[in-house]
Amino acid sequence: MVRGYDWYTYGLYDIGGEPFLARKSSPGATPEPLVGPLLPGTGVEFAYLDTLGVATGTATSVAQIQVILRYQSPVRNAQGDPVSDSVVARVYPRN
Repeated sequence: MVRGYDWYTYGLYDIGGEPFLARKSSPGATPEPLVGPLLPGTGVEFAYLDTLGVATGTATSVAQIQVILRYQSPVRNAQGDPVSDSVVARVYPRN
């Protein structure tokens, strides 16, 4: 059995003047948009958690990664305000 993998850096990137969750394969690469447009500044949030769900700064203690995406739709509600929503996902990396 042979397995392959690629390294990516995920983050909030400006694509076409709007913020997107995107990934880059190397520091000089062009970001590949995944989700967006997102809210500027607060559109994506990563939290690195241990096995108990407590935030950790130690790479070897990371058992799950929480990703929060916040976006604003071009759609307006009955009051004329933009419709906003958020999505929370947890990723459990294999260590």
